Amino acid sequence: MEKNFWPKHAEHICYHCQQATEKALKAILVYNRVVIPKTHDIEQLIGEVKEFVPSIEMDKRTAKTITRFNAATRYPDEDFDLNEADAKFALKHADQTLTMVRDALNIPKKEQSAVLSPMEREREEGIEVGTEKTEKRMVEAYILHHGYGNVSPETLSKTFGFDSNKATRYYDEAVAKIKSDPSLQIKNLENALKNQGKKL
Repeated sequence: MEKNFWPKHAEHICYHCQQATEKALKAILVYNRVVIPKTHDIEQLIGEVKEFVPSIEMDKRTAKTITRFNAATRYPDEDFDLNEADAKFALKHADQTLTMVRDALNIPKKEQSAVLSPMEREREEGIEVGTEKTEKRMVEAYILHHGYGNVSPETLSKTFGFDSNKATRYYDEAVAKIKSDPSLQIKNLENALKNQGKKL
């Protein structure tokens, strides 16, 4: 009877490896102050991370298989019965991804401290978290990621909980800064088109 229990050990391993891969990739986005996409799609995350770490690699077939481990381990699927070979596959690629992310963030393999979040980095830099400077940097990163044409003060109010006056002021200042810097303008346009499924 035990052999019919679900999930089995292989399912547990595959699921946690998928989660480790997903969270490691999202750590790169967090480190670069990018709004984290609500997705488990490894191929999509690899594409977004490549903007900051061009050396990150994973073929499409592998990425799709690892992505599927997320759902296959939580919802029974007779066509996707996981076994020891799948577990070894998941472990191998999770380890490779974690190594690439550690190298990209310059984190020693045995170091136990987690990757610093934007707020923790602010503390490391001696900036008081929650200050106007921190809030403005968060808003600028958010607008730059989505493209200012796709963001409004109302969006900022809903996303960050700012009152309308503060949201409008932060929005105007961030947009003015982006428009005054050619490199930021290019990045803003690239991200705006990317969010619309187009290329520059």
